[in-house]
Amino acid sequence: MPLLLNDKVYNLFHFSNEGDFEKLIEQKADFIIGRVYAASLERGESTNKNKGDLFYQEDVFIVFKDFFKRRDIQRRLKRLTNKSKIDTICYVHSNLVKSIKELRNLEKVSFASKYLHFHFPKAFYILDSRVKKVLPELERYLNLKSRLRYNDKSVYSKYVHRLQAVRDEIKTQTRINLSIRELDSLLIRLANSMAK
Repeated sequence: MPLLLNDKVYNLFHFSNEGDFEKLIEQKADFIIGRVYAASLERGESTNKNKGDLFYQEDVFIVFKDFFKRRDIQRRLKRLTNKSKIDTICYVHSNLVKSIKELRNLEKVSFASKYLHFHFPKAFYILDSRVKKVLPELERYLNLKSRLRYNDKSVYSKYVHRLQAVRDEIKTQTRINLSIRELDSLLIRLANSMAK
C-alpha cells in the first residue's frame, strides 16, 4: 500500500480524547480497515441480524465502545509505549478478539491486530500472512530460530515474540532501533520481493 494512503489511515485513527474516539467508531474506521486492509468483520458466520453499514453503525459500535470502556483495558492502554511488555499487548489483543467474536463466530486475530495498530502504532504489530511466510527465513538469517521459546499458545503472542526478537537482533547487529511501523514496512517489502 502506498505510504501516502498509510499516513491517511494513521491520521484518521488519531484521537486526543474519549469523545474523539467515539466519533471515530461512529465514522466506521473499522469499516475502512476492513476494505483497505482486507480484514473485514463482515466475513464469516454472523451472530447479528444487521448487514452492511447498519452492522458497523450499530453492532460494531456497541461492541467496540464497550470494549474500550472496560477499566482493565483502559488501564493497560494508558501505559502503552514502544517499550510495552508483550503480555500487556497480547492481553489487550486477545480481549478484543473475544469481543469481536460476539459479532462473528470467528476469531478475527488479524483484524484485531490491524485495528489496534492503527490506534497505537508504537505498541501493536500487524499480524500479516505474507510476513508470517517470510519470518522463518529472516529468523534463520539472523540466527534466531533455535533461540526462540514460547510459553503462550496464542497465534498473536507467538508472532509478537518472534517479531520482537527480530527487532532486538537487528538493533544488536546494526545499532538501528526500528519502530514497529518501520519493521512492518520492511517485512512487507521483503515478503513482496520474495513473492516475485
